[in-house]
Amino acid sequence: MLRNAWRVARPYFVGEMKYAALGMLAVIISFELVYIYLNVLLNTWNNKFYNSLQELDLNAFTSAIKEWIVLVAMLITVFLIKTFTNMWMALHWRYWLTRNYLKRWTEHRTFYGLKITGYESDNPDQRISEDILSFVEYFLGLGIGLMSAIVSLVTFTMILWNISGDIDLEIFGVQVHVVGYMFWVALIYAFISTLIMHFIGRPLVGLLFDKEMLQANFRYGMMRLREYAESIAFYDAGKAENIGLLERFREVVVNTKKRIRMSLSLSIFINIYNNIANIMPIIIVAPRYFAKEIRLGDVMQISSAFSQVNGAVSWFIDSYVTIAAFGAVTKRLATFVDAMDQWQAEYQDGELRIAYWNVRGITWDRLKIYLPDGRQLLSAAEPFSSLQRNYKIIGPSGAGKSTFLRTVAGIWPFANGQLKVPERISFIPQNTYMPYGTLEHAIHYPQSSNVETDFVKQLLAEADLEHLIPNMDRVDEWNRVLSGGEKQKISLFRAILQRPEVLIIDEGLNALDRKSLKLMHQLLSRYLADTIIFMTSHHEDEAIQSWPVISIENGIITLE
Repeated sequence: MLRNAWRVARPYFVGEMKYAALGMLAVIISFELVYIYLNVLLNTWNNKFYNSLQELDLNAFTSAIKEWIVLVAMLITVFLIKTFTNMWMALHWRYWLTRNYLKRWTEHRTFYGLKITGYESDNPDQRISEDILSFVEYFLGLGIGLMSAIVSLVTFTMILWNISGDIDLEIFGVQVHVVGYMFWVALIYAFISTLIMHFIGRPLVGLLFDKEMLQANFRYGMMRLREYAESIAFYDAGKAENIGLLERFREVVVNTKKRIRMSLSLSIFINIYNNIANIMPIIIVAPRYFAKEIRLGDVMQISSAFSQVNGAVSWFIDSYVTIAAFGAVTKRLATFVDAMDQWQAEYQDGELRIAYWNVRGITWDRLKIYLPDGRQLLSAAEPFSSLQRNYKIIGPSGAGKSTFLRTVAGIWPFANGQLKVPERISFIPQNTYMPYGTLEHAIHYPQSSNVETDFVKQLLAEADLEHLIPNMDRVDEWNRVLSGGEKQKISLFRAILQRPEVLIIDEGLNALDRKSLKLMHQLLSRYLADTIIFMTSHHEDEAIQSWPVISIENGIITLE
């Protein structure tokens, strides 16, 4: 767990934010130390205050009250400063980590790579949106808490050692003189309790890890129901979806029941432990008090110091549930990082050598394409060179046409050989992605600049989509608003706006009727006349009947 935690945390403390990170951490640690020092003063104050009560000394009592007011004011001030700095650092760190992970997840098409390989960690969106926040809060809370516990242990051990006195014990007939016996009582009590606590709560890390995964899977199932609502409604499959969702929820319930039983056991033990710890020091020193060896102030100071030492030693007990949750969060983030590292290594170290050139055309030589598990899917029968020509891709379903086009587009890394492509390639898939936002933004996607508004309106009119022109500035979920054919037309608009040197259409016009298909080919001829097009289609598309054919069948790519 510690190695994974440092692996996640290290880039923040050694990267470009190291000075800000270390500066904020230094402030937090400094004020934590000041806070401990003020508690030491408060412990000494306990002796003065209760002795003034025992001796009925009004002047000493009044002086102690004044001292208490100053101490409490300082404690509150220091507490607020260190809490604010801690929260600010948590926000700063979360922002940096989120930005870093989002960049890694979205660059090199990692989000796609995790989907097509076996590398995917469950629910990357949850790792970024929730686990980063939990990791930062747990890391700071546990890290500062552990440091505070160690410093408090050393500081209050010295106090407890000096004020608790000595005791003579007879153990198995042997007289033993114990110095600072209250310290040893606190240490032994906390150590034994820690072992018991760990024995009881050991399965909790695994349960917390599974909890997040199972809840995310349940939530994802409901998201898919909403996303594919129309298709599910056509199938009248509400009952089937209900059964599937309830099955996922039952797994959540089983996990929750296990955690409830575990939490109950831990809560019982922690409550017993804390209640015994509250009264134990007073009971142990009571004989000395009644023998008039120590005063009431000494009793209360010993009790306070014992509580501080016991609290420091029992930090593991008090933080056990948090440590378990931190371990689960760290494991999930480390798994996510491993998945991204694996994909990016595959992406960068693939044997396919892609060269970009400034000629309109594509060539390949000794091209072989594989599945993610290493099995060969396709191989080119001979070298290929395409200059200023369009090609239609044919082959039976499942032959690998889409995988071939993904390879040519540069998003499928499981290949070897040599491939030369222009720098500007556009890809029109069968299923068009429509981002949330304005329609104009969706048409320009992924470009962020909307500088060709008039031209976009012209394209809409030429494609029989005039009814959408008044809605260009409307924010909506266009993926649900538009029909499949309308979305495919918009995919073509994007390609026209990007003006690529090569355009790959992977059944990207199959939702269109004959009239619309003819209009789209007219737009291609008008605006992308110099673009080389590679196209697959299940339609009897008259416009591409005369194009040269690349055939994919029985694992062989051939030019007919």
